[in-house]
Amino acid sequence: MRTALSTSARDGRVSAHAADGRARLGALRGLEKGARPKSKRGLRGHAKGSGLEAEFIRLTALHGLRDLLQNGGNPTPKLLGKIAVLLPAAWQYPEVAAARLTIGEIKAATSNFTSTPWRQSAHFSMADGTRGEVEIVYLKARPQEEEGPFLAAERNLLDSVAGILRVFFERQRAEAERAFLATIVESSEDAIYVRTLDGAIISWNAGAERMFGYTAREAIGRPASILVPADRLGEVNHIAEKVTRGERVEHYETVRVRKDGSQVYVSLTNSPMRDAGGKVSGISTIARDITKRKQLEAQILEINETLQRRVGQDLHDGLSQQLRGIAYLSHVLQQTLTDKALPEAKDAARISELLHNAISQTRDLARGLTPVKLEADGLMSALSELASGIKSIYGIACRFTCPEPVLIPNRTTAIHLYRIAQEAVQNAVKHAKPGRVQIDLTRTDHSIKLTVTDDGNGLPKNFMKSTGMGLKIMDYRARTIGAMVEFQRRAEGGTALSCVLPAMPWNACENAV
Repeated sequence: MRTALSTSARDGRVSAHAADGRARLGALRGLEKGARPKSKRGLRGHAKGSGLEAEFIRLTALHGLRDLLQNGGNPTPKLLGKIAVLLPAAWQYPEVAAARLTIGEIKAATSNFTSTPWRQSAHFSMADGTRGEVEIVYLKARPQEEEGPFLAAERNLLDSVAGILRVFFERQRAEAERAFLATIVESSEDAIYVRTLDGAIISWNAGAERMFGYTAREAIGRPASILVPADRLGEVNHIAEKVTRGERVEHYETVRVRKDGSQVYVSLTNSPMRDAGGKVSGISTIARDITKRKQLEAQILEINETLQRRVGQDLHDGLSQQLRGIAYLSHVLQQTLTDKALPEAKDAARISELLHNAISQTRDLARGLTPVKLEADGLMSALSELASGIKSIYGIACRFTCPEPVLIPNRTTAIHLYRIAQEAVQNAVKHAKPGRVQIDLTRTDHSIKLTVTDDGNGLPKNFMKSTGMGLKIMDYRARTIGAMVEFQRRAEGGTALSCVLPAMPWNACENAV
């Protein structure tokens, strides 16, 4: 029998050469010319009898389908057309059989396909919602079997074909998605790498090679700790613990090490990688180079600090000196009025007192704007003066304690810590209405800890969602020097701010910025 097919992705017709159709029919049926039973019922007698030949034909159809799918490379309409040609020979009345396949909007059918009452079909759906259907029809009536004119074995074959096609196109779609994602990952400017839960790198993109200097061959198989400064290994373990629990850690700003030993500021997003069973099996990391942004932010902060120091110096050398001169003249006037026993002497004395208070406040303000001396112990002195100033200005008990010397040779780090303490104290005074504020500075072998506690009203609701600049600046200052800020409600009332700085992190910060 000659088989002719037409081609179209939408009208449902796909062509194939008649010779190809004859070859497939012969191969599928496994019979040499003249070996078919001469009965009009074709293979029906064999299917009803031993069934061996009919079963062989159906297995051969599945084998042919497998070959078509394994060879691949065909556009979907052409592939479906070849499958449509393949199927009719596996049914017991191939001379009146026709087939049609549908995947989404794409249809392929033998050229003799038309809708008839003698129809058998199997449907399938894919994860993306695409629906498919495989149809076999007889063009003429045939004797009644288990399912109209169709055998139960043919139903099983049709369902098997539908299942195989579903798996094939699902896999094809997944492979296309993986290839697309792989292209995105490989072309990304960000460093993207994956490590096992033990820390071994198993995936490394071109962005990671550009950022860190290691080729994929050099990085894969090595521990991810090669990218981490020695003083920051603790944060890596902390992040790994969170991700292992299934959490996602986003926009974590820190420092990493390149192959040449230089350091780079990065913003990390760490996500869990899960196996087929949903268990976390690895950690995916996206690292974005934020060194330029950090440099700019550091310059802005330095400009701000320079401006504050200038204003503080002007207050000390300018306004304060003028106030001292006025206070001296006021004192002289007071003495003159007192000597003359004039009643205005009391007013002059009051003016002198107010001027002395203004001078004291100006001096405290100047110290607040220029808080930390160049010496290593400057932070301790500045925090002590901050506590004294709060007590004198606001009348609130404020105490600074430092059980043993905490020396910070880096002035930038010291200023950031001072500003964090200053902002925390100001927040407490402004919002918590405390009776007492405590500032503590301590050091261990591994970290420096700054704590500010108060006995006020405690944290307000939605405190961490506040859009206030003070909180953001405190958090930024902490991250700039590699520290972490945390706010907590105290069980006995009030609020505690803690800023923990890994011991000696300032060298890394200076090199990175």
